[in-house]
Amino acid sequence: MASREYPEISAKAVILGIIIGIIMIGSFTYASLILGFSIVGSGIAAIIGWGVLRGLLPAISRGKIKGTVLENNINQTIASAINVAHSGLVFTIPALFIMKDIQLTTKELIIIPVVAAIGAILGVLFIAPVRKQMIDIDRLRFPTGTAVAAILKAPGAGITKASLLMIGALISALFYLLTQLKLFGLPWSLPEVVHLREVFGLTKLIPAYIDTSFALSLLSFGAGFITGRAGLMVMAGGFLAYWIIAPLSVKFGWVPSSLANSEIAKYVHENINRPLGIGMLVGGALAGIVMTIPIIKAAIKSMLASSKLSKTQSSSQNSSQSSEDELITSDEIPFNWITFGSLISIIIMIIAIGLLGGLNPINLLLVIAFGIFWMWLAGIIVSQVTGMTDWSPISGMSLLAVAAVLYLSGKNILISVIIGAMVCVAISLASDMMQDLKTGHLVGSKPVKQQIAELATTWIGPLFAFAVLLLIAKVYGIGTEKVPAPQAVALKGVIDTIVGGNVPIVKYTLGALIGGALSATGIPGLGVLIGISMYLPITYILPYSLGCIANVIVSKVKGAKFVEEWGVPFAAGLVVGEAMVTLVIALYKLVQGLGV
Repeated sequence: MASREYPEISAKAVILGIIIGIIMIGSFTYASLILGFSIVGSGIAAIIGWGVLRGLLPAISRGKIKGTVLENNINQTIASAINVAHSGLVFTIPALFIMKDIQLTTKELIIIPVVAAIGAILGVLFIAPVRKQMIDIDRLRFPTGTAVAAILKAPGAGITKASLLMIGALISALFYLLTQLKLFGLPWSLPEVVHLREVFGLTKLIPAYIDTSFALSLLSFGAGFITGRAGLMVMAGGFLAYWIIAPLSVKFGWVPSSLANSEIAKYVHENINRPLGIGMLVGGALAGIVMTIPIIKAAIKSMLASSKLSKTQSSSQNSSQSSEDELITSDEIPFNWITFGSLISIIIMIIAIGLLGGLNPINLLLVIAFGIFWMWLAGIIVSQVTGMTDWSPISGMSLLAVAAVLYLSGKNILISVIIGAMVCVAISLASDMMQDLKTGHLVGSKPVKQQIAELATTWIGPLFAFAVLLLIAKVYGIGTEKVPAPQAVALKGVIDTIVGGNVPIVKYTLGALIGGALSATGIPGLGVLIGISMYLPITYILPYSLGCIANVIVSKVKGAKFVEEWGVPFAAGLVVGEAMVTLVIALYKLVQGLGV
């Protein structure tokens, strides 16, 4: 009776979740390549969900069709499961695009998304058995999941937020189009980048080697506003790299005397800031893992307790109960489903990795065994950390995975990065699923329904994310000033260090020590944040920083609630609008042959 009043898995909820997930994964894949970190999509999906389920559908159907809280929860669960896969790919696979020695063939272009999709499915399957322990017994808070539950419980506010998001997206899209008018044959367009020293007439005061380029990017501004005060660390890293280290490099003669003006800025960025930043990111990520050792212990304890709980529940069930009956009466996905799904996924993974070639059977089994073990262990650890702090050391776990596979595979770069991508996707999905299950727990959803919804749709994410990566790589390039892909550049630096060659070991080591020390301060991800900004172009750091400052100012003037209710939805629209238009234009260029 209750299920009729409050439908949960419905056609409109599933279709809406898939559509929103695809839109978000397109937008956030591009945004993450620019910014170096991903944006959480659950809240955005819930906001848009209310706009459709309580705004658009009732208007079209004259009030006959109206979505429920539980349907919107399924919508955001599916959308988030599809979207979150992009973080696993954009931080790893683009490294292959910027390595001159790697040439991806058609076979590899097919295998990469397939393996990533397997990682997404295994991430969901491996984390499912510990749901009861983490959420029902340990009662971990999962701050993001708790915040999304608040959105789901306020459908009226959700409709308002959806309107703000749409307005922000429209403004951002139109503004970006103004910078692309010449592409369509018009004689004028806004510049994509301006130089502040010239705009404000400071050419005599500020030397040309101090980079003041500023992207007219509402996407970067919106991302900064969403991040808020925490993003000021990115600003600090950018100022340190471009406005402190660059002048000091000139003063102390670290720059060749033959260079002048903007050539100096480019040299400092490529030869000093970038290796220091990569080292800081790696050191900060590893230090972050060390700092979470107490939480790792808690995760192991939770695993053991969950195992005992599963055995107790299994022994208490009637042995003659069918899988269908078990699914109806249980709150959890049946364990035999998990076992069967995992075995099928692992078999496909073995075949796919084996088809890549380059490994003998023993190395192949070692690599796959490690990948399976690491995605299981790291998924539980990252979920535990996320549940307690809302911060997760995914980048560190992925870097360790790539490094370990490099050694196990005899320094096979291609397979190491692909396995790293699979692991990164898996642990991202594990953490996201626990956040979504926390949301469901707070709004009264049945866990098994969310788990089934994720399993049925999560494979879509890696396929679309990889397609977006290929599009961007073809039209704009990866590791360029327009698409810096900072996490992938860092991964390439780690690979170069392990494989050998002309690598600035001293700068990497110094950066790692600084990044480790920053992370040891207890501020989650501090070394990683500043490390990313050390080798991000100042072009995007400046508008991002402006967004962070705007958030702080508005919070003081109007209050934190105003920022959350009005500012963040509008800022999310700024991110989505520009990103979607960028991808549409990229498709246009590809079709017209202009991006070749």
